[in-house]
Amino acid sequence: MDRRDFFSASIGAAVLAFGAADALAQQSHDHGTRGAQYAKLATTAADCVLRGQECLDHCISLVKSGDTSIADCMKSVEELIAACAGLRVLTISNSKNLRDFARAVQPICQACETECRKHAGKHAKCKACGESCTACIDAIRASFA
Repeated sequence: MDRRDFFSASIGAAVLAFGAADALAQQSHDHGTRGAQYAKLATTAADCVLRGQECLDHCISLVKSGDTSIADCMKSVEELIAACAGLRVLTISNSKNLRDFARAVQPICQACETECRKHAGKHAKCKACGESCTACIDAIRASFA
C-alpha cells in the first residue's frame, strides 16, 4: 500500500467514525423520551431477556450433566428470550406495532412462566425467570388494558 492509498483509507475511516459519532449524538438528544410511555414494559422485557438467558445457561448445564427433564423449559426460555428482546426494542422505539406485538408476546411469557414454575422449587434460575415472566405479563396488561 503506498502513501496515497494509506491516506485515502485513513480519510475514509475518519469519515465513518465521525458519521457514527454524529448518529450516536443525535440519538442521545431525545433525552430518554423514546419509549418513556411504556418504560415499565421496556424494563420488564429487558429483565425477561436477562433472567431467561441465565435460566437457559443453567438448563444447558443440567442437560450436559444428563438431566433432560428440563428440555421443555429450555425450549420455552429460548422463545421467551427472542420474543422479549423484540418487545424491548419495539417498546423503546415506540413502534406502531407495539400493541399487537406485545399481545403476541404475552402467551410466550405465559408458557415460559408455566414451565419455569415446574422447576422453581429445585432451581433458583428457573424461579427467577418465571417471576420475570409474570412481571412482563403484568406490564403488558397494564400497558394495553
